[in-house]
Amino acid sequence: MAKKADTGNIGYWAFLIGVLIAIVAGLASAAGSLGGAGETVLAVLVVLGVVVGFLNIMDKNPTTFLIAVLAISATAGAFDPLNQFAIGGYIHAIISNMVAFVWPAAVIVGLKVIWDLAAK
Repeated sequence: MAKKADTGNIGYWAFLIGVLIAIVAGLASAAGSLGGAGETVLAVLVVLGVVVGFLNIMDKNPTTFLIAVLAISATAGAFDPLNQFAIGGYIHAIISNMVAFVWPAAVIVGLKVIWDLAAK
């Protein structure tokens, strides 16, 4: 009998890489050095978010994850007043990238929760 592949490490690494890319790309974007790679970075973050949604969150604490995503999304605009300072642009860019990373996972987890509720 074939042994089931351990997807825990893939999901862990996808999450870690997604967070690091969101931070580094946010810093580069705010500094103006990301150039035309912004769309590619967002595509990578979305793909990594999908991987995280399928592999990391599905059977753990979906409600907690969805609340955390809503909290991050709701506070993203709260840093706009800081844009007049140098650090505000960096914080805004990082959080925007984090939102782009976690929303695909939230959609997948939300659909799974809805499916589970409808199936009962």
